Amino acid sequence: MSQRRISKLAPAWTVMGVAMLLAGCGSDPRPATIPTPSFSCTPDPAGAPCTAELAAAQAEETRAYAEAEFAYREFTKERNRLLQSGGSVAQTSQMERYATGPYLEEMANDLKIVHDNGLKSTGEITVGNFGRKDSSSDRLEFYLCEDASAVRVFDSTGKQISQGRLGALRVIAVGGDGERKIEDTELAEEWKCL
Repeated sequence: MSQRRISKLAPAWTVMGVAMLLAGCGSDPRPATIPTPSFSCTPDPAGAPCTAELAAAQAEETRAYAEAEFAYREFTKERNRLLQSGGSVAQTSQMERYATGPYLEEMANDLKIVHDNGLKSTGEITVGNFGRKDSSSDRLEFYLCEDASAVRVFDSTGKQISQGRLGALRVIAVGGDGERKIEDTELAEEWKCL
């Protein structure tokens, strides 16, 4: 066969090869594998099977609790800053960004008392040991431990008048879509701080 004749047949062989592959000739005779779902669930207490819908709902709940924890931590940072600088006569924008309702009012009042009485503090409040309680689309309840044992409060003469302690709290956060705010807290004897 001449070089010229082979080059004329090459396009025909290519077309036939593609046609055979499209028709299934030369393909792997093994059955196709079924892809595994790309979602996972926390085991449901009621024994419901893991579905895409359940996985999405659990992911949303996890995100909401993470937002609420973030809001509490950020508010605590601002609270620490204000306590160490001698309180505040009014709510700061940072306080209003992460808190609302009774919690915001109570914290603002406490910081005003610190300011009006010339008090200062050292040490920081830390938070940890978070645990979920109840949730709905716009309201979350969770537990946490607030450790203020390193905090010392001093009067205007420099005399220590108080020391913080470790406490368990039940926290209510409200809002949604990345805008969670702390609304209220109360002591939680049923939650143990480790």
